[in-house]
Amino acid sequence: MRISDFAESDSGAVTVDWVVLTGSLVGLGIATAGVVSGGVESLSSSISDTLSNIDVSSVAAFEPEPGWGELSMFVFSDQAGADAHMLFVLEYSYGNDVQAMYDDVVANLDAAIQSNDLDAAHYEVDRLGYLVHHASTNNITLTGDNQPSYAQMHARVLAMSQ
Repeated sequence: MRISDFAESDSGAVTVDWVVLTGSLVGLGIATAGVVSGGVESLSSSISDTLSNIDVSSVAAFEPEPGWGELSMFVFSDQAGADAHMLFVLEYSYGNDVQAMYDDVVANLDAAIQSNDLDAAHYEVDRLGYLVHHASTNNITLTGDNQPSYAQMHARVLAMSQ
């Protein structure tokens, strides 16, 4: 093969272009990872420090009344998660007005039982149990016209489950 024939041949040029393009993209990815990694490491360290300094002892340190928690929570699989959720809802949705939340929970529970919605009934009866316990441990008197007790509502939901 003559040198002029070699210089005019373009077979394999696409492969060379592809190798150069791919190599450039890999280099760009490595450079980006190097620039971003410092910020991600700093942010994850900050999150770790914040989470390790949170005091959750007041959230998980209570003895529920008999029957509380026997039914599964609708969202949470552990007691601490349920307690944190209930405290959050009580504060941010009800402004720590236990009576207002209690009235809503009783109404929601009654509606769930009437419509035979077992998942909602489980959730609401556990919310009711938490609120009754929270009220009793904080010397809060819950009032209502003919409000059934937690034990009565718990028994009704247990009957639905069978």
